[in-house]
Amino acid sequence: MQITTTLLNGEIVVVDVPDAALTAPVRTSVLSTGGLEIEVNAGAAEAADFYIASTGSSLTQEMSLRSGLRLRTGSLGGGTGTAFVVDVADEVVFGPAPPSMSVEDLAALLTATAPEMTPDGVALSPRGGVAWSNYRTHDLVIPVEVSGGQRYLLDVRAAFTLGEPAQQPVGRRVAGGLLSRSEESEGRHVILEAPDHVAYGIPLPGTDPDVLVQSMSGVRVSTG
Repeated sequence: MQITTTLLNGEIVVVDVPDAALTAPVRTSVLSTGGLEIEVNAGAAEAADFYIASTGSSLTQEMSLRSGLRLRTGSLGGGTGTAFVVDVADEVVFGPAPPSMSVEDLAALLTATAPEMTPDGVALSPRGGVAWSNYRTHDLVIPVEVSGGQRYLLDVRAAFTLGEPAQQPVGRRVAGGLLSRSEESEGRHVILEAPDHVAYGIPLPGTDPDVLVQSMSGVRVSTG
């Protein structure tokens, strides 16, 4: 199955997993403003619902941004910050804000990102005093189900080098790049070094490692 989606910075990414069914992705980026970094995610409403429930958060307030978009906020995980959800057409932007950020400042930050629905998902365009973090990549995570009901998460990240040059990638040549297994100390996952991205195949409980490797051998990631 193949899907085309947009990272939050507007970059189009095409992900092809020939032997699997793919669920709607969640895209993640990090904003920077006034010395703070704020994670933002975008995806289907169900992804935001899962995030709110799994973090023990609750949405208790609602307001409209200057753009007219609806912002819902509430206590994050019992008082460790603010959880937020912004409804943008058929998708939502959601995430955590630190305790030091007021709801008013959060609303101003989200307004400055100018959320917009594109044919391939929500994209943000930070402006003013809001920018993308220089230290984080633009990512997406896709739940994958292969034949027989075995499942894994495909975590795709834009290639990123900071500081010293990266080591030469190693692995077995496959359709989409170089495939290797993680070190045992790093957990049990598979790494695909694609031309412009790095994709991690992270098995969910009950998934055979050999099935994971076979599926990842056919994965292709490319820019649109």
